Amino acid sequence: MGKPCRFLNMTPKQIAKRKERQRKQKWRAVKKKEKARRNVKLSKKSDCSKKKKASASEHSIRQRKLRPCCGQRCDMCTCKPFPGMRTKCLSILAKRYVHTPLNTIPDTTDVSVFQEVLGDLCKKLPIAAVLTLAYIHVVFNQRHLLEAMVQKKVFVNKKPWVHWDRLAKVIHAAKARGQLIRSSNYYSATLRRVVLQSRHKSVKAPQNPVERDVLACKIIGQDALPHAICELYEANPSRDLWKGMLQEWMRQASSRASGAFGHYYMKCCLDRLFSVRQICHGTISWWPTECPSYKKWYGILYPKQRLDDNSKFQVLCAIYLKLNAARNCSFPNALAQTCWYLKEKNERLALT
Repeated sequence: MGKPCRFLNMTPKQIAKRKERQRKQKWRAVKKKEKARRNVKLSKKSDCSKKKKASASEHSIRQRKLRPCCGQRCDMCTCKPFPGMRTKCLSILAKRYVHTPLNTIPDTTDVSVFQEVLGDLCKKLPIAAVLTLAYIHVVFNQRHLLEAMVQKKVFVNKKPWVHWDRLAKVIHAAKARGQLIRSSNYYSATLRRVVLQSRHKSVKAPQNPVERDVLACKIIGQDALPHAICELYEANPSRDLWKGMLQEWMRQASSRASGAFGHYYMKCCLDRLFSVRQICHGTISWWPTECPSYKKWYGILYPKQRLDDNSKFQVLCAIYLKLNAARNCSFPNALAQTCWYLKEKNERLALT
């Protein structure tokens, strides 16, 4: 007697389902073998093509990291200019940048002097000390004063980096000789009020202009600087630390004094910092946006729209990316063109 059938109790419908299931199993097995054969062919590609692809992807990642960014994660990044930008005006600025002889920040008189006189010293100092020296030069923006400071050893190689009594003596001596001691910046920073701090019973700003300006340099350039964040950024540069460093400096300065610091003066300090130190552009996640030439360009690129702080920063990033594509430059170099273009347009800039 033969082997009994296992499916005698199955209905015709169940038998049809079983046959269909077996057919699909055979089809999947065939597809699995074809896929294995394709993978073997792909694995035999030359190593040269793989290396090219890898280098191309690494280059794109490197370029993406080195551009200024808002500092958020890739999936939450908002680094796009506000819709409605007049790109034609930006193209005109980029064309001018290609042909102008003024293409770097050191081309300006004040920054070039800072780079020439203090360039070697700033390479040995931490970023916080460089910003202190930069603010002093922004306030006392004269070459003869800077050279006298170096000669009288006002700047030292250890904390607090500046001998404040010597600084006051240098400025008093220059004023007694009838020399110019204050800067010719767009905004003139003058210490108007000193905010009363904790554990102090009274506070009074000096009436003497020289003593008042030296006190402003000490408050803004030393006391208000977030030294801890500056040290952390220098040890491990990142977007969070860059943004925290500048915003905390602005907040501390406004909480200690009024009239001596703002977006324009911070921008001038950063121009000097970039001229003497290598700053990774991939860490730029914040920038002072309320400078005179920046405000005019917000109106040129967005004539009928009001922008918030984040959108203004994205406009500055768009200007940098456009000009950097036309001619390799740094972030301050690109933004300086916004000022020089307007001066040239008003016949206030001599290109020689």
